[in-house]
Amino acid sequence: MKLRQFLFQLHLYTGLLAGLLLSVTGVTGSLLVFSHEIDSLLYPTLFHARTPIKPASLDSPQSVLDLVTRVRPGVTIQSLVPPRDAGDTYELRLKGDRRLYVDPYTGQILGERRALAHPLGFVFSLHTKLLSGENGETAVGVGGVLLLLLGATGVVLWWPSKKGVRAGFTIRWGANWKRVNFDVHRVSGATMALLLCLVALTGAAMVWSEQVTGWAYQVAGIPAPRKPGSTVRKGASPLSLDELQAQAEAALPGGVFTRITLASKPAAPVMFRKKLPQELHPNGTSFVYLDQYTGKVLQVENALHARAPTRLLNLRYPLHIGQFGGWPMRVLYMLVGLTPLTLFTTGCLMWWNRVWVPKRRRSRPLEVSPGEIV
Repeated sequence: MKLRQFLFQLHLYTGLLAGLLLSVTGVTGSLLVFSHEIDSLLYPTLFHARTPIKPASLDSPQSVLDLVTRVRPGVTIQSLVPPRDAGDTYELRLKGDRRLYVDPYTGQILGERRALAHPLGFVFSLHTKLLSGENGETAVGVGGVLLLLLGATGVVLWWPSKKGVRAGFTIRWGANWKRVNFDVHRVSGATMALLLCLVALTGAAMVWSEQVTGWAYQVAGIPAPRKPGSTVRKGASPLSLDELQAQAEAALPGGVFTRITLASKPAAPVMFRKKLPQELHPNGTSFVYLDQYTGKVLQVENALHARAPTRLLNLRYPLHIGQFGGWPMRVLYMLVGLTPLTLFTTGCLMWWNRVWVPKRRRSRPLEVSPGEIV
């Protein structure tokens, strides 16, 4: 068997094996590119404040915590997502995978929902875990590896010979449907191959995040950063979030706070996450860790001055979802997500015509007319 024939068989049967999985993750990924806009459209009362024209009555994270603990005594708040723009609401992440939304202008609790018990939550779970927990997540990672294999073999099979590169990007719409189907498969695959491989690589790197992080720091020959802890002081009460936030801002000025993670244990720190203006990540990857009792700065992670492995790892998410280049790039990523379904459909039709139809013809018994000598 020649190399090209082997690559064709490998490409064909890998596509048939993984095509449905890649189609599901691709289509759901296309929806998630615009997840915030879709979620806001479906649940406007949760994400939009009622009266954004007047000064906010809840003008600090601590005031929000005080309100919620007073109205919902006994609730365990794990983290808080501040509003980024005028008219946005606070999101509080509670124990039990629940989300609570608070209007900062009226001080009203707008609603509560479970993290995945809504349409976009279902889509996210299907995209990342196939609704099957860790096993589904592993399957998605394997799908990413297979997509890389399909991309590499597909480019080799597509590579134009005597007809030139232009022919490899041409769809002959006037030809018969089999030719058009073949051209659509080749052109769509070749056009999106680079971005498909990028999405596959970053997706697999996020599925096996712990292992990839360890390998990155091993290759660089430097130890991976460790999370610090607070010093437990008997009888001492944690400082207010307002005091801690002031310390965090002084330690890492600029940008916006995108999440505040409260101390889950007496020895745990309070973590402030920030997005600095030059960062690609939509939520930022800069962190400040503070002692919850004294406000002492325990660790600062400035994404703009991070070590090479950290900067590389921080690119996985924005490169995976197209959070760079504005709306045009997001639209392009949406089309990239639809490409596996296009390739799977056209590939199945090609297989049907090349393999299954001839096989059926060969196995069909000959029809003999009465009196005909066989």
